[in-house]
Amino acid sequence: MCQAAKRGVGTIRKSREDAAVSKGRITAAAARLMRESGIEKTGVAEVMKAADMTHGGFYRHFASKDALVAEAIRHAADQTIGRFDGLAGEELRAELRGYLATYLSTGHVANPGIGCPIAATAEEGARADGDIRKVYAEMTRRLHGAFVRALEDRVGDPEGEAWRMVATIVGAVTVARTLDDLDAVRVVLKSAASAARIPEG
Repeated sequence: MCQAAKRGVGTIRKSREDAAVSKGRITAAAARLMRESGIEKTGVAEVMKAADMTHGGFYRHFASKDALVAEAIRHAADQTIGRFDGLAGEELRAELRGYLATYLSTGHVANPGIGCPIAATAEEGARADGDIRKVYAEMTRRLHGAFVRALEDRVGDPEGEAWRMVATIVGAVTVARTLDDLDAVRVVLKSAASAARIPEG
């Protein structure tokens, strides 16, 4: 291959790498903002500003806001529950115990932008259509599946128990975020923590 052709290939590769980095910045910014403020209230202009990019560059990476929402929620799921993928047995149970401790904490309640996208945006996700709704369903099943794998040789009905745990922790954080009394928040979280436990041994 001649030098000019090699330079051309290198330029194309660099351009693609730069585009992937830019798309990743947009996605990460959107994932944080949508968890903080909600999907509807998070505009494209705000996302691009948070990503330190110009508004006009958005459509080079996403066909629509809906496409961004689906990608951002998927990214948030990877951030928060992706660590359970491929784990099993006591390794998975140990990870989930740590996850539950962090999930049912005042820090998580106070910082939705870096927390669980289900608890932060589930109501909007339930009203969504198409790809966005599919992403929410996949994310919720992914968390449920992690609990099932952790419980399958510990309880009689791992499927049902896993759904109970998902509902308990998501519901607790959602309720806690409506409260303006830190003592009440702590009671809600403590109650949920006592109900959502990964068996030892």
